[in-house]
Amino acid sequence: MVRKLSRGAIIRGSGRRGSLDVENVDEDQLTLAVAAVEALRRGGAGIGRPGTDRIELVGAFPELVHWALPEALGLSPGIVHHHSAGRVGLASAVPAASAPDSQGSSLLIAADLNLSSKSGPHNAADGAAALAFLFEETPGATLRVWRPSAGTTSADPHEAARISLGATEEQLRGLPIHVLQAPGIPMEVLRVKGSHPGSSPLELETLPDSYEGVGFPQSVGPAMELRALCEAAQRGEIAVLATPTPNAPAALFVATSDGETRWRGAWKGRPHSEGPKGSREPGVEPPDLAAVSEGAYVPYARYRENLPGRWRLAADRCGACGHFTFPRRARCRHCAASDRLEAVELPREGLIVEAVTKVHPGAQPTEFDPYVESEGSYSVVLARAGPEVRLTLQFAGPPPEIAIGDRVDTELRRLYAMEGEWRYGLKATLPHAE
Repeated sequence: MVRKLSRGAIIRGSGRRGSLDVENVDEDQLTLAVAAVEALRRGGAGIGRPGTDRIELVGAFPELVHWALPEALGLSPGIVHHHSAGRVGLASAVPAASAPDSQGSSLLIAADLNLSSKSGPHNAADGAAALAFLFEETPGATLRVWRPSAGTTSADPHEAARISLGATEEQLRGLPIHVLQAPGIPMEVLRVKGSHPGSSPLELETLPDSYEGVGFPQSVGPAMELRALCEAAQRGEIAVLATPTPNAPAALFVATSDGETRWRGAWKGRPHSEGPKGSREPGVEPPDLAAVSEGAYVPYARYRENLPGRWRLAADRCGACGHFTFPRRARCRHCAASDRLEAVELPREGLIVEAVTKVHPGAQPTEFDPYVESEGSYSVVLARAGPEVRLTLQFAGPPPEIAIGDRVDTELRRLYAMEGEWRYGLKATLPHAE
């Protein structure tokens, strides 16, 4: 059974530059991708091991994403497949994410930064965002990709619908076809009038070339058009999205729907006051990894070993005495039992602040020197994640107005550079608005 697009979520960068949502200095494609999937989970999506068995990525991601993304999401290793950026990558990722397989689900994630530094192009005109789609063997939108034959100069929505759906002209007769024209598709490329007189009524809609707060990022922009495609299909129509591709008149995405696709996130922009905002000026690149002070040295093997606790708050609950051990130690820290431990993950949202302090320039550990030079002071909170577990967390973004007893959420962010690679960990954030 083919997997259908059942849910989608978008996360925008938590910084602001002018009218754009951009990445903060501690965000990149990995952290935005994790945040987008967590938004799906907050909406009730069942994403986990072993059910989710494929992740299709579209865009420029750090090299470590192949192991780091499954680790951060608690999924099985070896399931990440990377596609090129933009429309070409999306056209190859959609069939891979929707392909029938053993019962389970797959994720398609597109991500872009405003400043991609050495990992991709610098496009200061567009914002930063990540978009995650969940494909499941449940009711939803069925997506297919059709490309015109080589040498053709036009793209026929009728033919795309007929071939993609395995239907005949007679079967399509009278069924409305909603054609979405992406930016960059000339009208003369689409044969939407007179090609099949009397067969199926066509409705043409031109999609915007910019979205509020993010513009039209290279990979996220085309992925956002799939939402309009699914919404058109949800109205009971056959929907066809025509997008420009190299060396061909167009690629046509064909969608039909037998159920609701649920969306989460600020698809139409968000107020300037929502969430912490960064202060990076246009054109300021992230620090050179090779030039960053490494401060208190943490061996790479030890860092990787502790990631379940650092990233997912993985703990053990003792079946003998009922106490929690965090991080995991293969034995209960209260009664030393080792044979009745239950693996659990502590809540990463709704933590209660028990102490807060502000770290001013000059008081920070040396590994945070580049962050302080860029952003200035930052806050640190002591937050309770359970009756026996307290966490010390740096607050993401500028120091907020927060008091003892307030609740905070957590997100994966970049912490500092060490051994030529970013080290990541959880930071405190204001509670999610969704």
